[in-house]
Amino acid sequence: MNETEARQLLDLEATASPSQVKAAYRRMLKRWHPDLFSSDPASYPEAIRQTQRINDAYKLLVWDASRQSRQQDRMEAVAWDRKPIRTVENWPRTFWLWLTGIGGIPAAIDILHRIF
Repeated sequence: MNETEARQLLDLEATASPSQVKAAYRRMLKRWHPDLFSSDPASYPEAIRQTQRINDAYKLLVWDASRQSRQQDRMEAVAWDRKPIRTVENWPRTFWLWLTGIGGIPAAIDILHRIF
């Protein structure tokens, strides 16, 4: 499934915001939830298939939006010499990512206790 098919399945325009994607996802799940078709054995398998397709479409669209957001963050964080720009605003996030990357949260807490 590509992004165009996902948007068609959720009945969305190409310019839909993340909140519109979430609302369309919930609307379609209410329509195709398998519990609504439990009394009709002929329609139940189709409801399960549609629910899975709706979930896949939502994951694709949400992942695409978060990927674009991460790309934008990366573009803003790269200077002319391809090094991250170190600013006062983003140092806690950078520091925390560095600490958790060297050994997980217990190591980060241990290092913080040693510093402070």
